Amino acid sequence: MRITACVGDYAEKPYSVPGVDLPVYCAEELCYCLKENAFLMDATLMCESIVKWLDKQCGLRDLADDLTRVMRQKGSLSAFVLTILQYVGLYDGSAMREVEQLLRMGAGLSQLEKRKKQVDFLLYKKNYHAAIIGYLELIGLWEEKEKSGESLPAIQCLADIWHNLSVARAGVMEFERASEGFLKAYILNQDRDDAFCYGAAKKLSMPRREYELFYEEKGHLYYDEYELNSRLQNLLLEWEQSPEASLLKRIRELYEDGESEKFAAEAGRILGRMRENYRNGTISID
Repeated sequence: MRITACVGDYAEKPYSVPGVDLPVYCAEELCYCLKENAFLMDATLMCESIVKWLDKQCGLRDLADDLTRVMRQKGSLSAFVLTILQYVGLYDGSAMREVEQLLRMGAGLSQLEKRKKQVDFLLYKKNYHAAIIGYLELIGLWEEKEKSGESLPAIQCLADIWHNLSVARAGVMEFERASEGFLKAYILNQDRDDAFCYGAAKKLSMPRREYELFYEEKGHLYYDEYELNSRLQNLLLEWEQSPEASLLKRIRELYEDGESEKFAAEAGRILGRMRENYRNGTISID
């Protein structure tokens, strides 16, 4: 168990972190907010108000002086944030390098693009339900900005949002909804991969005969069935060579050989790991 001593005082008045509008009451809460929302941070964080708050409310004059020096030297956002994290010492070097990478990735992006990056990370971690909510919020924000005439990123960004939303929906077996999103992505960017994803989601969402009728009436307008089946076969071969497939094969062999105790122990171990990974948003089950 790691014990971290508090740095500075607990503020009487909270500081609202720009970009996320979250109130924080101490240096540790500020560090947590910066780390968890690094994708959304921008240059508005580097201002006199946060320096004054750390000085007057938290009693961290030395940190305030260090941050003032970074701003006077026209340092980067990464330098500013890392100065805070290093001073407070809440996170180790690995975590701070991750934050630095996220800040560099977000440099120059709009708030919408930064939010997309954050949701993309949820998708990467296979936190599908949270990713679905995030992408739907992004689509709603895009539509609001479009109606009000505000500037928007290139249309490829919206196509990527629809594509990734559909990947997340496929991850929770919502194949019909996934197919709708893949089609919208294809209409926006004419990317053949989106067309094949559309076909694959349709194939998984329908009984065989119903899918055959769909392809004859509409599917052939977007993709070639022979090529789709070839792609799916390649994906199946990749799966069969994966650690997950080997794991399932081993469990099946234990069951078929009558090794009930070993089967129960192995299955229990895997289910326990899957439950833990689901809570933590991670993906490994080996």
